[in-house]
Amino acid sequence: MPDPSKPEDGRVGDHVARLVSQAKADGIERPVVLVLSMGSEYARAVYHGLKGRPMPPPVTRPDGKEVSVVQVAEAAQAARLLREHGGGGGFVAAGQLENPNMAADWDCVAMSKGGILFLAFKGDQPFAVGSWGYQRLAMMDRPPESKVEDGEPTMFVLTGSESAKPCRVFGASAADAVLSAILLYVVSDYPGFTELPGPEPGHPVRVRVTPELVREMLRDRYVNAPAVVGETVRALRESEPAKAEWLLKLMRNHPPLLELYRAVRRGLSVG
Repeated sequence: MPDPSKPEDGRVGDHVARLVSQAKADGIERPVVLVLSMGSEYARAVYHGLKGRPMPPPVTRPDGKEVSVVQVAEAAQAARLLREHGGGGGFVAAGQLENPNMAADWDCVAMSKGGILFLAFKGDQPFAVGSWGYQRLAMMDRPPESKVEDGEPTMFVLTGSESAKPCRVFGASAADAVLSAILLYVVSDYPGFTELPGPEPGHPVRVRVTPELVREMLRDRYVNAPAVVGETVRALRESEPAKAEWLLKLMRNHPPLLELYRAVRRGLSVG
């Protein structure tokens, strides 16, 4: 299948276009083309959930390239399967399929052994592209890059600690949503370890989450962003209520963060 995210590939392949047209004719309002690598355990699990039977055994090509199976699903069904079987990247891709601001005609989700490529289309042209691995997302990962300005409201789905249920994080912009997600990840990992961006891109540093670490983050990055912190508290109340109260208490008991705490509480009471 051509990669429609690359300009030199031009229009999407005729085979995929036919699949999308047939799905629309069958009454699927927003089809999702799933390109599932036979060599990926995550893709195989999605196939099994979709078809109700295991994917055939992997096929080995002489050139070493992955062999994929192409399926079509409705957006809500694809989102559910990705969330259940797609690892960390599947959670984010599922959130984009459910994002009311992502008004796509159709989507493509390609699952290889290395990760997930997500593309949202208007007609036969992609307008949003994202890629993620299967492990829990690094804290600086962003929603798909888009031709829509960063000021657009953004929503995506996250999972905090292993015991937490997934939650939606909203932001007035993509940057706000990412900042809320970063804080959520760190607080969710308390009192264990978390990963912070390291000096080299793609190589995070593992550190222990302590009250002082979170207070320092709040003072340095969030003291003038009560709406962003409030969104983190709101999302934590859905997934890990005790962690939400811990974060509020941390601010309330630290004088330099008292004004931030009051602003967050005011925002939550109004919301």
